[in-house]
Amino acid sequence: MNGRAVGTFGDVGFFSLGVGKGLTIFAGGVVMSNSPRIRQALRQAGKALAPNHFLETRRILELLAYYLLYRPVGMGLAFGQHLRRALKRGNLIEAVGDDCSFDFSVHQVGNWRKKVGAKAAERLPNYLALTRSLAKARLRRLNAIPNINVLADVGGGEGVWPFFIIRMPNEVLRDAVLSSLWDKGLGVGRLFIHALKDYGYLAPYFKNAQTPNAQQFASQTLIITNCIWLSEHDFAKICEVISEQVAHV
Repeated sequence: MNGRAVGTFGDVGFFSLGVGKGLTIFAGGVVMSNSPRIRQALRQAGKALAPNHFLETRRILELLAYYLLYRPVGMGLAFGQHLRRALKRGNLIEAVGDDCSFDFSVHQVGNWRKKVGAKAAERLPNYLALTRSLAKARLRRLNAIPNINVLADVGGGEGVWPFFIIRMPNEVLRDAVLSSLWDKGLGVGRLFIHALKDYGYLAPYFKNAQTPNAQQFASQTLIITNCIWLSEHDFAKICEVISEQVAHV
């Protein structure tokens, strides 16, 4: 925002490096602060975390497998089959990996995974420049479709565009698009299934909460990947399906 990176506005910023993120070490993250005093406290807190050698070894193996599979063919095997099975069962939360009701183990990240993250960070600016360039052309095409809303940067902002968030006129049309595209390996799906209050494991924290805007947003939105592997032919196909659904709204 206005030349400042997300995560630098408050006292402390957090960045996830979990599996599926643009920059990942499979599990873990980065915590940062502009305050020397807070940074020192964060370092001390990090050093106080106990290592977990068994879990760290598992994360290393998972990260290696992720590296081997993170390509079009591998993603279809590792992710696509799981997605299609979940959709066939009607388990949408499982399909998007939206269940975070499990306990998270907190431990020190090993030196090897830290080095992997640091090397990936060096390549990240060039990759983000590429996805921004792709996004500009693709946004023009999406914005030409009538009766939909494509979420854009706010004034002074410059997003990194891992995907596009499309708000459809209503839930019926959104679901019609997804029924045609979600299981086709084109990077079309949903970012989340419910507003926070409507997840069973979170409901106790939102007693009597009224969130109509969040619920409506969850019911009308879909996402389209901005991945460099998505061909322009396939992107045109996605736009065609959306256009056909909203043509008579």
